[in-house]
Amino acid sequence: MQSELILDNEKRVAQGSATFERRHPITNNVVTTAAAGGVKDATAAADSAGTAFKTWRHSTPSDRRRILLKAADCWRRPKIDPPVRVVPLQI
Repeated sequence: MQSELILDNEKRVAQGSATFERRHPITNNVVTTAAAGGVKDATAAADSAGTAFKTWRHSTPSDRRRILLKAADCWRRPKIDPPVRVVPLQI
């Protein structure tokens, strides 16, 4: 399974096309190959989030609930791999 970054509702490869593999702990077979985002990718994501917040902050609690529940439903579907765990960037 190939996982890309999602930014501004579009799938994209990481800067420089960097990837990493997630392997099965027993068989060592590759389970997922995912985009390995770097500093430029993180900066682009933060900028995108800042832009999105300008409209999000004006949405009603009901709208936010509906959107978040829809996202949770997508993650629960077996055919969709949840995003890779985000780890803090140390500078």
